Amino acid sequence: MVQGIFLSSAILIISLFSVYLSFKLLKAASGNIKIPYISVFFWFKYLIFAYIGSVILNIIPQEYEANLGVYQRKDILFTTWLYTTAGLFFIPLGMFIANLITKYKPNYYTNKFLQNPIIIEKRDKSIIIYILIWVLFLISLFVFFLYLKKINFNIPLLGIFQGLDASKLALLRSEITNNFSGKYYRYALFMKDLPLILLLISYFYKRISFKWKILFMILLFYNIFVSVMDIQKAPLIKLLLLLGLLYFYERNNVDIKKFLKIIFISSILLILMYMFFMGHKDNSILDILALIFHRVFIGSIIALYWIQLYQEQYGYIYGASFPNPANIFPFKHINITVELQYFVHPELYDLGIVGSAPTVFIADWFINFGPLIALFSMILFGFIIQILDIYFITKLSKRKDILLSVLYIFLIYYFGRYAESSFIGILFDANLIIPSFMIIFIILIRNTLFKRKKIEKNNSFNISSSKV
Repeated sequence: MVQGIFLSSAILIISLFSVYLSFKLLKAASGNIKIPYISVFFWFKYLIFAYIGSVILNIIPQEYEANLGVYQRKDILFTTWLYTTAGLFFIPLGMFIANLITKYKPNYYTNKFLQNPIIIEKRDKSIIIYILIWVLFLISLFVFFLYLKKINFNIPLLGIFQGLDASKLALLRSEITNNFSGKYYRYALFMKDLPLILLLISYFYKRISFKWKILFMILLFYNIFVSVMDIQKAPLIKLLLLLGLLYFYERNNVDIKKFLKIIFISSILLILMYMFFMGHKDNSILDILALIFHRVFIGSIIALYWIQLYQEQYGYIYGASFPNPANIFPFKHINITVELQYFVHPELYDLGIVGSAPTVFIADWFINFGPLIALFSMILFGFIIQILDIYFITKLSKRKDILLSVLYIFLIYYFGRYAESSFIGILFDANLIIPSFMIIFIILIRNTLFKRKKIEKNNSFNISSSKV
């Protein structure tokens, strides 16, 4: 065992008890848990991508990490576990503070929320909404075409059929994403994020008519393609997870059989992607499963280890990883995830590959301001996600509007990312602001049209009445 039989066994026992107690706290703060709310969805992602890996690293030696010399600093491995264990309690603490301030009654409101079905109203059936979704999708297609033209249609997915090896595919993927010459995130907002929002909307609207079903299928196939075109594994799995989230939300209950099917399909997809995207055709299924296990449980949280080692060598960066749009603030922005990747793998710089090493949000607060602020960030994050849950659950417990539900589901999906990345730049995050604005824009268009029709109908009625 990594930390010795006694300490590693103690870590395992304490971890199991901590998970149990944290779940009880989560349930007490969230209320009736039958679907993944923002807080619940994040908690499970935190457990999978952060906590389990921190426990494993302190108990079972990992060959890849051993080759990198990770086990020479068992003290940092131990503090990695301590930080993630603290998160299990401090995040629910932030949620309880939000409940206390707002006088929120979790069980009362979540029971009301779960009793309400999703409503399709007259205003949802307007042909204008259908046309609007098509117009927005065509804008996405146009931006996608511009992006393909800018990269000369050299997408890694086509490189597979051209017989490129794994190293060349990795370089190509870097060139069209992290190392893209012109503001990749701007293109991604329109060719990836916007169609994903439209997919969420069409998922619920497909019950209206056959034309909505056709639009849903078109959007689904488009989203699948843009998820796999740069041969990254996570986007397709996240899309499948999002569809499962939609299914459970629609039915107000998590179906265990459906959930297990999602896990099974995800596993099959990951195996196929490792075989054909990552150059592991000759590996056995067990070897590939071991790689998947390592990527899911260890791949993200190990960066919390490296960031502590980085701090020892270079010190704290005191807010330099905060966003600095147009250099309006008096500091030079440091992309700490890219810096960390080069710190761990300096050979990537010579190869021209721009990688990144994101990890749970705690790490960014630690490298900026130290341990105490990292612990405070846990409470702050728990408070933020609970405030959002409280707002949407109280609203939707009265009437479960489709587009407001779409906004809520998007936020559930979005905030889950912080199990693997930082929320330091949340106020400037275009991946949050632009998609949310898009949904709100569609809501405003729909409501404005409905009010106008209602006014015209009332005026018509009044005119007819006056004639009588």
